[in-house]
Amino acid sequence: MSPQQAPSVPSAGVTPSAPVVTGTGRGPLDADPPRVLGGPRTGLPGWCPSRVRTAVGELGALVRLVPRTPVLTGAARAEAVAVTAAPTGLQRAPAAGTARPVVLVHGYLTSDQCWDPLLPHLRRAGFHDVTTLRYDTLRTDITQAAAVLARAVRTLVRRSGADGVHLIGYSLGGLAVRYAVQRLGTDAEALGAITVATPHQGTVLARAAVGPAAGQMRTGSALLAGLPAIGTERDVRWSLIAAKSDPVVSVSSATAGHHAASVCVPGCGHLSVIASPHTADAVIRHLLHVEAGDRTGGGLPLAG
Repeated sequence: MSPQQAPSVPSAGVTPSAPVVTGTGRGPLDADPPRVLGGPRTGLPGWCPSRVRTAVGELGALVRLVPRTPVLTGAARAEAVAVTAAPTGLQRAPAAGTARPVVLVHGYLTSDQCWDPLLPHLRRAGFHDVTTLRYDTLRTDITQAAAVLARAVRTLVRRSGADGVHLIGYSLGGLAVRYAVQRLGTDAEALGAITVATPHQGTVLARAAVGPAAGQMRTGSALLAGLPAIGTERDVRWSLIAAKSDPVVSVSSATAGHHAASVCVPGCGHLSVIASPHTADAVIRHLLHVEAGDRTGGGLPLAG
């Protein structure tokens, strides 16, 4: 998100030296396999139209996800992390009795602009108090990101007067959410957590990535091995969303947990899943169930 898009709000102690990622997770996974949205797959082995559509979708998503503002370094860089209101139309606080606040955390080598396709869906569903965390993914590790997220969530709860917040993290952002919930006490404020294409069991492709968070995303990393299974924290409802055609994060890694609802979105890769209508549908269904008081997670279908 560029500085012109939304005014900054207090970031609960965020400092230029402490970059952060966003995301949240809570609730365990079911023993059942992820629910596949969009009906059965059709097509011929090898090359087929569905694969072409997926590839085209990935290219389009790549163009959209690349930050539109230059990445500054050294003295020219004003801050590593920013907590901001969502773009115009989602900046107002909710009226009494309406939906709780939502916090969005973007992924590796993306920006908070990745959430643009989801924002209209949130607004239509009644979620008007939306906050995004913007961070330098090449300079922030998962623990730093989670620490800033945890402080921002506490500040948001005090500011809004809400009894909790919803956390949504994409890719790396989901690991920051998970760490905040499982290690930093954010389970006390988080009503529910959604992760999208998040490498809960790591990804081998992280070996080709750079930055402090890259090593933590590797399969078998000390950070991932040290986290408890998803769903072991108190009263946090998790939903884990995977992309069926994701070459970066496998479905099994994206949906690794216990007693958590899991969804597999067809026809999408790692980049395009965040803009899929199926993903938006799964997110909204999760939020509405949690708002209605259902925080059990396990076995709840997120789409019809």
